Amino acid sequence: SAVDYDSGQNGIVRYSLGDDWPEGKFIIDEMSGTVRVEESFSFLDFSSNCDAGSFTSSIIATDGVSTEVATVTVTIDDINNHAPVFIGSPYSIITSETAELDQIISTFTIEDLDCGLNQYIITKIPDYYIYPKVLFKLNLLNDEYQLMVGSPLVQGIYHFRIQAYNALPFPLNYFQAGYGNFTVTVMPENVHTPKFNSTTYTFSVFENSDIETFIGVVYASDEDLGDTGLVHYTVLNNVPFEVHETSGAITVAGSLDRETISHYVFTVVATDHGYPTKNSSVNVS
Repeated sequence: SAVDYDSGQNGIVRYSLGDDWPEGKFIIDEMSGTVRVEESFSFLDFSSNCDAGSFTSSIIATDGVSTEVATVTVTIDDINNHAPVFIGSPYSIITSETAELDQIISTFTIEDLDCGLNQYIITKIPDYYIYPKVLFKLNLLNDEYQLMVGSPLVQGIYHFRIQAYNALPFPLNYFQAGYGNFTVTVMPENVHTPKFNSTTYTFSVFENSDIETFIGVVYASDEDLGDTGLVHYTVLNNVPFEVHETSGAITVAGSLDRETISHYVFTVVATDHGYPTKNSSVNVS
């Protein structure tokens, strides 16, 4: 407010905003000097990196002849209007029942577009996820969240959510929470390595054979039980042959010309489905 000690019309003061106010965001009552918000805005309109949001502008008071200018500093408080977001959710994680206590089995990030205290996030596995809450625990290191082994793991598949929420939201009734969906598959211990039933394999095939012509079969077994003992096959080298992923059947995959190349030696790898995987290899001639 401003005071003018002249009498009558000469003592009536009218107010206006200076040209340095954010355009269209605020309005002032000409007679009372009350400043109000005219258009909604975001905290980040006045702060590019979540520093204190504020601006300093001028208010003009005039009696029609003389003017006076006052400087006003307006501080903008951030409202907690964004929920934390798990980047990359849902998460699928595979680990072994032999994982050690405090071993990190996954890392993830959480983003919150609010500022100040409204960016401070607490994470937890809700109490109603009884087994995951016992088996796993959470840690924060250098803005990266870690899912860790909290107790000896038991083979199985665990589906659960992690909650992230603001510890001290402003205002307090602006509570926001976000959730990340997790699936952790705990595999049995992978004890055995796949073993081929021969140290080498030798086959023959006619030149100019059609693509997918059957040549022979390689076979490896794994003594681990269940899916851990399943084996799949791959060819390492760039050769005109391929191996079926599950059956081990070798077939022609390209043109064959005996006058150009009469003999091939390549490597087939057998890999199991354990965690971590184990593999062995054999030469095929």
